[in-house]
Amino acid sequence: MVGEYSGFLITNGKKNQLYWQNDEKEYTVRGTITEKEIMRFAESLKRTEKRN
Repeated sequence: MVGEYSGFLITNGKKNQLYWQNDEKEYTVRGTITEKEIMRFAESLKRTEKRN
């Protein structure tokens, strides 16, 4: 879970990929970071309004 949304995590040695979607968008976070770090990063994302 990322917030209230389901996702899935793929691990391959040191490389991790996390995929999830909300009602509007799809997200992917990937890198050579731990599962704990990738989850912390994903959960820290906040929606912002687009500025003109």
